[in-house]
Formats: sequence, C-alpha cells, structure tokens
Amino acid sequence: RQALLDKLNSLLGGEPVPTPFWAVLIFSDIAMLEILVGEAEKSTFFLQFTMHACAALPLVWQQRLPQRPRSADSESFVSSSSHNSLNKSIRDKVIERDNEQCVITKNNPIEVAHIYPHYLLSGARTNLARTFPPFWEMLKYFWSEERVSQWHSQVFQDSESPEKQFDSVGNQICLSPSIHALWSLGRVAFWPLDYNDEKTTLEVEWHWQPPPPTSMDKTIAVNTVPSSSRGLNERSNPNSTASLSFIEQNGLARRIQTGDRFMLQTTDPRRLPLPSKELLDMQFVLNRIVNMSGAGDFE
Repeated sequence: RQALLDKLNSLLGGEPVPTPFWAVLIFSDIAMLEILVGEAEKSTFFLQFTMHACAALPLVWQQRLPQRPRSADSESFVSSSSHNSLNKSIRDKVIERDNEQCVITKNNPIEVAHIYPHYLLSGARTNLARTFPPFWEMLKYFWSEERVSQWHSQVFQDSESPEKQFDSVGNQICLSPSIHALWSLGRVAFWPLDYNDEKTTLEVEWHWQPPPPTSMDKTIAVNTVPSSSRGLNERSNPNSTASLSFIEQNGLARRIQTGDRFMLQTTDPRRLPLPSKELLDMQFVLNRIVNMSGAGDFE
C-alpha cells in the first residue's frame, strides 16, 4: 500500500489531496488501489473526480447530510412509541438477544444502535434518497466487487424488490449510551473476527481511533503514514479525553484498549441472529474513514 501511495504522490507532483480521499485509500482494497494508480498514470482527471467525490462517503455514513437530531439514529431503551410495529419487533428481539445489556460492558442502560445507519435505511423519506445509488457505486471504486456485494446483500435482501432496503436483527446491537456516541462519531470501531460453527457466538475486537491528522476541510500528502492505534486505551481531543472500563473475569476493572476482544452471544441463532459479520466489516472500514477524514469533528 505504501509503495502505491508513494507512486501516486509522485504522479500528483507532491500536491496534497483532500483528507477524505487519503482516508479512503488507506482502507481500500489493495487490488482496487492498484487499478486507481494505473488509471492515474493515464490521466489525473479521474483522480480529480474521485478525490472530491470521496468527501461524501464519510459524511453520508455518519449521517451528516442533512443535519438530524441525535434521536434519529439513537433509540433509547425506554422509549419506542415512535416506531412502527415491525421496527419495534426487530428492536425487541435485539434487546432479548443481548440480554438487555451493552454487549461490551454488560451493563445498563442501553441504546439500540444500527450498524448500517438507520438514516440510510430510511433514505426514501429524505431528500437524500437520490444520493444512495452513487454512495454504493462509489464503494465499488475502492473495494472489491465481492466485498461490496457481501455488504450489499445484508441490506438489499429481497430479490423481487432489489432496490428496497431492509432492516434486521442482524443490523442492530445493544450499546451503552457512551459507547454508542463514540461509535457514531468514529472514535471507536469493532473489527469482526469469526462466528463459531453454530453461529451462537461472534468475537469482535475493539479499536480506539487516534485523532485525525487534519480536519475535514484540510488537505494532506497522499502518502502520509497514519498513526497506529495499537495499545491505545483512550481517545484524546484538544478539549477532552474519553476512556472506558469493563470488569474482567477476576472481578477487577480496567480500561478498554485497542485489541481487547469481546464475545457477542445468542441462544437462538435462527430467531435471534447475531449481528451481521458483513455489516460489522463495512462499519469497521467506514467508521475508521469517518475518523481519519475528520468527519466526526466536521460541522
């Protein structure tokens, strides 16, 4: 990856690029990055188009277009009167599956969080509905057709209505309010590992995200090496520091750090399926891009 980014930097004559474009390239599939660099060797026009279009990816994923109140993507455990019966049925199953606890801290209170954003699922009711096809098309420039297809199949599930998005138990997860807020802003990400054979457990790995090198409206050299998140046990900002603790099996509390692993569980994988590994993979990639692009701090 670094060799390809060095080559791209040379093709650009050392000119910096928009931060979101750099962030996308850091997490793109290597094969797709090779194609992009090959196209850039023929003409930099394609680069000019993609580097500016990339700004939409973290903003749409983080629900920044248009501005919406916090309640649009945060469903309180104590209130469900605003949801229709189908949404409530899904939500109730998620709460039952997760035993009315945050899947990380095993504590209350909780919020039911969407992995693939609720905002995108309800896009037909917003003036942004027309942006969703370009959103999915843009993903195909940077991630393999197979990977994007896996993400896509978890949301567009009906072959008879291929353009209709569906919510599911596998798209929701119970989190504490503080973890949900950090997750929504890209401060943390969960890397999905593997289900067991019966799909009754799924291991996920916690990743704190280091502060972005620049904010959303800045530029950066395309071959800049990102900061490592290895061993981080907090997220520091100029005005605040966020950290979280959990109780280990020995009964002692310690801070959560990057690399800590947590087990998601279900007693009934058919009726109460675990969170989708494919959607958690999508979330992991795009949440890290939200963070590295500075979109979490963008007004």
